[in-house]
Amino acid sequence: MDFQNPTPGQGPDQMPYGTPNPPQGPVYVQSAPVIKENSMATAAMVLGIASGISTFLLPFYLPCIFGGISIVLAFLSKGSKAKLSARAKTGFITSLCSVILNFFILAGCFYLVFNVPEFQEAFDEAYEQLYGESFYESFEEPFFVE
Repeated sequence: MDFQNPTPGQGPDQMPYGTPNPPQGPVYVQSAPVIKENSMATAAMVLGIASGISTFLLPFYLPCIFGGISIVLAFLSKGSKAKLSARAKTGFITSLCSVILNFFILAGCFYLVFNVPEFQEAFDEAYEQLYGESFYESFEEPFFVE
């Protein structure tokens, strides 16, 4: 028995599931609400991820620049709302982690250069190749000539 195309002689009252054709007239379909994404939150997320990646590729400068801008954009994207959006939170967390990690890398480098003799010698040799004098000799002379 074909319910979509009834044979002649079969009426709607003889079909087990009612009429085969939908009722005629306007059909109202409710669409999903459009969620407007905040572009500042998206920019904060992208810069936060760039800050995290640049922590390992180009430490010291780029993570601090990208991370600082990302943190500011994350808080600016909040506007008058009570909470940060998910993208703003992602940008804030990744940039904060990369800035903190970058600080520890920098502190570790300073510790190694100024407290471990092997690293002191290697740094002094590199400094002497670049500037023509030892790192410690450069501090013996006064900065300003009177």
